[in-house]
Amino acid sequence: MDAEREKQALQEKLVRCRILLSEFPEGVTAKNLNDLADELERKILALDRVMQSLSVITCPHCQCQATETMPTNACQFFYDCAGCGKRLKPLPGDCCVFCSFGTVPCPSMQEDGKGASCG
Repeated sequence: MDAEREKQALQEKLVRCRILLSEFPEGVTAKNLNDLADELERKILALDRVMQSLSVITCPHCQCQATETMPTNACQFFYDCAGCGKRLKPLPGDCCVFCSFGTVPCPSMQEDGKGASCG
């Protein structure tokens, strides 16, 4: 590592140390850091669970794609393709057309996972 990169890495560490010291004026302990790490992990997991409302449906017949807003209060059982006009229905085992043909599963599946019941 050249001197300039090493200096930059040390400056970044110094900034992180100063931030930690400002967050824990009573002193930094392993418990403080573990508690902070746990809180950050919880926040990251919560952000991962943010409900997505848009999904791109791809027609299996003509490959036409359309971005659609998913209903949040019920599953959508039918979808009429704008490209070929065919009516799409969920595949066996799926609750709706978004779970079968969309890039994002429906809100019920996002919230409760596979095997959940819809809306």
